[in-house]
Amino acid sequence: MANSTSITLSSLLNRMIHQYQSVVSTSINGGIKSLPTTPPSPPFVPFARLGFLQIVLWLFSLVLFGMGYKYIERDYKLFLSLGPGGTPYSFRGYTKLSLISLFKLRDPYRVPVFPAKPRPANGFLEDLKARQGPRPQLLGIAPQRQITQNPSPEMIQKLQDMIREMVNECPSRWYIARSMFEKHNEALFSRFRTSNEPDHYVEIVHSHKTDGSMHLHLHPEDMKIVLDKGWGERHPLARGTTWWWHWPCPRCFMIIYGPRDEAELQQIKSIIRAAAWWVSGVDTRKENELQNALASD
Repeated sequence: MANSTSITLSSLLNRMIHQYQSVVSTSINGGIKSLPTTPPSPPFVPFARLGFLQIVLWLFSLVLFGMGYKYIERDYKLFLSLGPGGTPYSFRGYTKLSLISLFKLRDPYRVPVFPAKPRPANGFLEDLKARQGPRPQLLGIAPQRQITQNPSPEMIQKLQDMIREMVNECPSRWYIARSMFEKHNEALFSRFRTSNEPDHYVEIVHSHKTDGSMHLHLHPEDMKIVLDKGWGERHPLARGTTWWWHWPCPRCFMIIYGPRDEAELQQIKSIIRAAAWWVSGVDTRKENELQNALASD
């Protein structure tokens, strides 16, 4: 009886071992998958690293945006501090000016190259004296202003009175009106056009009440003399009309620094007369000679 019981248990154990081996064999051959004995390593997720990079990029973009905003805010306030000029006195005008300024002149102290030889070939200025001291500092494009070495309010008033009095010398050729470039300042105009540059709207000169400087047009030879003597420089947008763009300022457009004393005022008067000759054709030297001859008779 005991022997039969042990044989039964032995056969039952052998059957269980055989069934377990069958299960293991089936798992190895691609059947039922057995549970792993060790937990698998977590899969690599590239989005986790990409998310970190996105955070870094966003933070970097915010820093750049803040710096750009501060720069634009400071530059816009500087634009407004120069006062109204040829560009609309608004953020729209500031944006337009910022885009145009990408093409400003690299060297405002070089005489431009004209497509044709100007007529007359020679300039007006003969004995202009050199300006003493370094050049003043300028800011802006439209408006363009002088921010150092500014003349006194009394000298600025004398300059404006001198420009108005020039009309009395030749009222049939010259007159005072609102500037076509600044639109906020008075300008001396010619009733006739004689210059080769067609873009100056027959405007001879306009002065700025805030800083004492002025913009005018000169013959190329006179431009060279003024540049060499240190009395002014070309406007940053003085490119004239090219084959691909019509710039707002002609090639002969310059800024002249404000007079600091009476001696400089007389030198600037000669420069303004040269501008009047270039735009209107009126030679004040000959006019004065004629008047003196008539007076002597």
